[in-house]
Amino acid sequence: MFKHIFSPTMDMYSISNEEKTYIAAFYINGMIAVVKEWLQNDCKMSEEHICDIILKCVNTSN
Repeated sequence: MFKHIFSPTMDMYSISNEEKTYIAAFYINGMIAVVKEWLQNDCKMSEEHICDIILKCVNTSN
């Protein structure tokens, strides 16, 4: 995931290699937190809705 998604995206924004690991950890842990919350709530929302929430969190252009 880091090699194929995060790193190329961060390259577009000239993020240094030194910072990439920290930024990737921030986003990955955020995604994990959303999934954990979903699981703790007995998966009441659909998978698609959870994916939409994660996309809203990582897409700052909206």
